[in-house]
Amino acid sequence: MDKGTIYLVSTPIGNLEDITLRALRVLKEVEVVYAEDTRSARVLFSHFGVQKKAISFFEGNQDLRMRKIKEMLLEGKSIAVISEAGTPGIADPGESLVQLAIKEQFPLVFVPGASAVINSLIPSGLSTEQFIFLNFPPRKKSERVELFRRIKGLKMTSIFFESKRRVLTFLQEAIELFGPDHPAVVARELTKKFEEFVRGSLQEVYLDISQRKELLGEVVILLGGVDVTREIPQNITEVINSLLKEYSLKEACKLVASKQGLRANDIYRQYIKDNK
Repeated sequence: MDKGTIYLVSTPIGNLEDITLRALRVLKEVEVVYAEDTRSARVLFSHFGVQKKAISFFEGNQDLRMRKIKEMLLEGKSIAVISEAGTPGIADPGESLVQLAIKEQFPLVFVPGASAVINSLIPSGLSTEQFIFLNFPPRKKSERVELFRRIKGLKMTSIFFESKRRVLTFLQEAIELFGPDHPAVVARELTKKFEEFVRGSLQEVYLDISQRKELLGEVVILLGGVDVTREIPQNITEVINSLLKEYSLKEACKLVASKQGLRANDIYRQYIKDNK
């Protein structure tokens, strides 16, 4: 008996018109659809006439569901897996099914579609040449700060999912680590009627968001990479020397780098070069 196939089916992240014809066909043809959120699945199915009952599949019950899914696949029955919205396997349990398919040699088919990562990056205005997706940042402040320290010198765009309740905290901590002039974007309500991109420096974005009574919708935060082509100001020696009355050379370089949106090591090297 042939084994059943696992279909990872991407669904809209907001606008239902973003569903693909292939995705609808697969959802109608498979034996069972497993959904991260059965409520959003019912809305999708009702809108497009998909006569299927969605079975919940999320982090809390995935071990139990995996055993049943494996049994079905061995019986030759195919299944589809959908996220609450967007692409399965990104910030949801879909990744575990990919590992199951590889281990047990079940056929695996990915049905592409909308992704909040790409939908936020392309219109953000930040560099798309290289980027890194870092999912939801850690809940503990010490772990978030450590993460920020690790990515501070990256030249590529960094992309985060974040709860709307923690956006201001994220931006405050980012200002402290990256500097107020570091480029940033907050994207929300992607593909929906009230889609919005708040672009600018970290300080500008923070001021905009902080003045709102409430921040609605799902949120993606993007931080620009270090612009290594940005010129170091010609008066850098003068600026550093004025700070040496209160700070060490290392501290002065860090302070100037933060304000200029540059790397402290580059400031230090330029200062040493100018004062040989």
